Amino acid sequence: MFGNGLTARLIADLEATRADLVDERKRGDVVRDALATERGRREVLTRQAAVHESFVEFLCARVNQLETERVLLLRQLTSIEIPAPVVNLRPMATPQPAADLTSVSLFDDHPSHAPKGWHTDGSVNYGDDERTT
Repeated sequence: MFGNGLTARLIADLEATRADLVDERKRGDVVRDALATERGRREVLTRQAAVHESFVEFLCARVNQLETERVLLLRQLTSIEIPAPVVNLRPMATPQPAADLTSVSLFDDHPSHAPKGWHTDGSVNYGDDERTT
């Protein structure tokens, strides 16, 4: 009797585990299908982005050609050397060295706005008398 009860319980556990496994397989199939759909969408969008980028590159090249022609015509009419503007798909990266940043100041608009130095307590002196704090 003890063996039959244990066997019946083991069989019930196996059937429950089998049902769980079937449910997990179904969920796995659904997730796999959703993943395949998203991969397909990503592939389509990647190809569309490549087509659009090549079209924009063509438009940039055409604008550059027209600007060069315009400059050449203006040069013939006016005898003035005008640089031809260039349109790029992406901006040119020109990192500014740190040495050039030292000349940049917040007070370039008018020299009177610049501080006159420092007070003895460490605060900025904007031209008023020395503090007696």
